[in-house]
Amino acid sequence: MFYDKYVELCKQKGVTPTAAALEIGLSKATPTKWKTSGATPSGDNLKKIAVYFGITESDLLSEEKIQLPINRQVELRENIRDNYATRALFEAMIDATDADILAAAATIQRLKEERNIE
Repeated sequence: MFYDKYVELCKQKGVTPTAAALEIGLSKATPTKWKTSGATPSGDNLKKIAVYFGITESDLLSEEKIQLPINRQVELRENIRDNYATRALFEAMIDATDADILAAAATIQRLKEERNIE
């Protein structure tokens, strides 16, 4: 069930399901709805959740357990919560196509390389 995977990812990231939902931009009741109905999010909500956890939509929908690296969990949470620019990128990606996101990532990587940032 999707809810179980969502709760496990929240535990790994050190946030409650409700707090994660709010940080993602969902209502605080959304996780409870997944739990009681057995529903799985789709479309934009699935994309938002995948981006928040730094995984793919396929990972979210798979039956396999996902283990987020500890440093990645902390980094993602802090960046999304504390950094305006990261939040702006996260919000911009929600309606973007996969091609748009890959193009933006390539541009950011090129800019980092130009500045010798690793």
